[in-house]
Amino acid sequence: MKNNRSEDTIKLYKSFGIRVANKLKESKLEYYQNFFEVNGKNMKKVSTCVKSIISQKNRKHSNISQFKDINGNLISEDTQMSKTFNEYFVNVANNIINTIQEHQIAL
Repeated sequence: MKNNRSEDTIKLYKSFGIRVANKLKESKLEYYQNFFEVNGKNMKKVSTCVKSIISQKNRKHSNISQFKDINGNLISEDTQMSKTFNEYFVNVANNIINTIQEHQIAL
């Protein structure tokens, strides 16, 4: 039964993730439609907006030289940074599930 609960929680999490992504897309579309309706005759504003949209899609990734882990330790070695990121992202789903389960128990 516990396994089903975890599977249900994962499905629920994914479902909400999809809903959030869809709402974000809808909001962006609505924002830009409104922006172009209001500013359609102002070529400077339109040009600036189009450039910002294009630059968002073509953004280059920046290199990270160091960061602090969740314990506040400064990480600067490439291999350790990679391991730290991997550990964090591999455990995100489990951490969320545990938090949800702890919250449900507390209720």
